[in-house]
Amino acid sequence: MSESVRAVFGMPAYNRPDALARVLESLLSQTLPAFAIVIVDDKPTPEVRAIVETYAALHPRITYEANPTRLGMVGNWHKAFTRARELYPASDFFAWVSDHDVWHPRWLEVLAGALDERPQAVMAYPQMQRVFLSERRPVL
Repeated sequence: MSESVRAVFGMPAYNRPDALARVLESLLSQTLPAFAIVIVDDKPTPEVRAIVETYAALHPRITYEANPTRLGMVGNWHKAFTRARELYPASDFFAWVSDHDVWHPRWLEVLAGALDERPQAVMAYPQMQRVFLSERRPVL
């Protein structure tokens, strides 16, 4: 990526092949393109790996790591944050992203702009809207 990475999205993933492609599409459509995505998979499956590898082949800003042993929710979130900061220590921002939510295309642009305008702020949080899709299924 020729631009410097301003923001890193840390994604603690856990068995969501049903939603992951849609999530990655929404993240990759951000209007502020200076970002990277670090995915740490706590329940590696061939389906999830195939989805991420397909996107990573087209978008080198995506990094995927499968945990060799299950860390659990808190451990996986911690690893996603730690790996994101190790890989992109000079980035201005870190944002948690999930493996099942979709993001408005201007999400990063608006939040980064709000933080840039207010250097004393340490966090920005957007409005959110719950959307329940008809194909939603429980996660096991």
